[in-house]
Amino acid sequence: MPWAPKLGSAALAAVLAVVLRPDAARAASSGDEPPSLAIPVELLACSDVDRTELEKLLAIEYQTLGVEPRNDGERVVVTCSGERAQLTLEPGGASSGVELSGTSVSAWPRLLALAVSELVIEARARIATASTPVKHPGVAARPSETSAPVAKTLPLRLRLFAGARAQWLPHAAASLWGPELGFATGAFFPLSIELRARIGFGSTSTEVARVGWTVEGGSVAVRWDVRAGRFTAGGGPGFSLDALQLAPTVKIDAAHGQRVSGAFGGPELDVYGSVALGSALLIYARIDAGFLALPVRGDVSDGRRLVDASGGFIGAALGAGAQF
Repeated sequence: MPWAPKLGSAALAAVLAVVLRPDAARAASSGDEPPSLAIPVELLACSDVDRTELEKLLAIEYQTLGVEPRNDGERVVVTCSGERAQLTLEPGGASSGVELSGTSVSAWPRLLALAVSELVIEARARIATASTPVKHPGVAARPSETSAPVAKTLPLRLRLFAGARAQWLPHAAASLWGPELGFATGAFFPLSIELRARIGFGSTSTEVARVGWTVEGGSVAVRWDVRAGRFTAGGGPGFSLDALQLAPTVKIDAAHGQRVSGAFGGPELDVYGSVALGSALLIYARIDAGFLALPVRGDVSDGRRLVDASGGFIGAALGAGAQF
């Protein structure tokens, strides 16, 4: 029987495959029950991708490569656009792209599973390379280099932005408009610290005088941010501090007024939202409201109130930025 050796070889190979890779075999034969992934995937706008098949294949890849999560929040975000998928490993920020054009939809889970596993392994390799000290022949390592544990650091994400801001003071019936710019750091994610500088202009008119407003200053805020794919939202407390200058033009012949200036600001509450446009650019919107703990007031020469910059305020900003 000449086919007997071939049959025996095939049976032996099947037995060895099951013995040597039991985890992969169990993952492949687990039926429709979704496997528990070491690093989960999040699909955005990927309605044509069979998620169940993708997770089964990805579980096999993870088992084969020995992939383990680095922290509880680690995940891979897959964003589909037409016949292309963008992969991002969070929170590290490593990314790659996959072209799906020219392949059938049924083959997309296999392509994505391979691309996700390659992205994770490459990111792990870059971290390991960066943390490995360079050894020179004939030079003994110092005790601190061999015994000290390697500290785990979070990625330092910086965001630079510029936009336009409007501020309304209901008590003074004044509206101020002007540009703003600033930067923020997400090194302590989910906490974000933001510093802003701004200038604003406006005017008010009463029966006593017409007053020109000029505001120069800034604010600082600490927010709790939440990210979901390309979207970020957050809120938290802040404090604004400006230098306010009031230039009056008195309408009454028998009276006159002088320029008034002073510190102007107080605590505020910020609500923020942004949308990432690719890996670096973003657009943002922010609303802030607070109370003027440092008001500015002024009177004309006959004792009548010229301006009263006190009470609460509401601000809104819209702009664009870049993140690194």
